[in-house]
Amino acid sequence: MEIKRQPSVIVSKMMNKINPTYKAELLGYHWTEAYSKTRNSIWSSTREEHLEACLRMIENYERLVLNFGPTSLQGRQIAKGTVNDLLSLTRIKRKMIRGN
Repeated sequence: MEIKRQPSVIVSKMMNKINPTYKAELLGYHWTEAYSKTRNSIWSSTREEHLEACLRMIENYERLVLNFGPTSLQGRQIAKGTVNDLLSLTRIKRKMIRGN
């Protein structure tokens, strides 16, 4: 008796080889949307506790980009720059909160 594989498994394996972000898209991860959501959360925070939560969001964003982000060297450098931008924005916002 011959065991046949389901077509969906074969198709998903092929898509993973063709497009490495296919798995992330299936799971609903979009690192560009995660960046804008994190940035908006930082800007809307009004207390130090909110910024602590934003730092956890930045860690999660960084993990998401490393796992599902761009695969080229240039893309990785851009992604690393976005994490640095978010950290800088957090520092600026912290100074604004402490100054009030």
